[in-house]
Amino acid sequence: ARSDQIALKPPTVSHHQAAAAATAALTSVQAIRDQGKLSSSNTRVLITGVSGAVGSTGILVAKKLGAHVTAVGSSRGLELAKRFGADALIDRKHSDVVEKADGLFDVIFDAAAAYRWNQWKTKLKDGGSYVTTLPSIAFAADKLGSLFSSKGANLIYVKSKSKDLELLATWLREGAEVAIDSTFPVREVSKGFDRYRKGEFLGRIVVDVIAGF
Repeated sequence: ARSDQIALKPPTVSHHQAAAAATAALTSVQAIRDQGKLSSSNTRVLITGVSGAVGSTGILVAKKLGAHVTAVGSSRGLELAKRFGADALIDRKHSDVVEKADGLFDVIFDAAAAYRWNQWKTKLKDGGSYVTTLPSIAFAADKLGSLFSSKGANLIYVKSKSKDLELLATWLREGAEVAIDSTFPVREVSKGFDRYRKGEFLGRIVVDVIAGF
């Protein structure tokens, strides 16, 4: 790995937390701060997929950046979102999720890649951005439409950057945590995959290599 792609793990941060945080939190930082251009306080962010690692860490990132956060997820995911500091909660099972979102947002981070810019654009402020995690033909159409709008449509491609990892390390050292659903020794990694496939997990599933031997 290049030196500008890595950072030291603080001694007080567990290997489990460091491993669980890295990719998920990097994705959220670069999606919300960089693609969404969120940088100041008194801003509003809506995040979908808060049951997963990227969505739940997105709440942490947005709150650290001073935003008011609305979380969209399942009932179990919303319990996690509330624990992570979300200010407003919307159950994704509602047929009118978009209408349930109160007010306008600076950033809508569709971590679940479950919606489209075209669905959410009326909830974006002028100059606001919709950010998704999944490339698709539908996104390409939305991106084209956004070129004629004051409301952006963006796709996040996460990159490992030392400065961003060091920022995450600072937050973890200060007491922030990412959600770890469960931990399996490496010899039981198939059980971890089974849990992942069932889709009932919250946050990250961690494989402990040292504990497997």
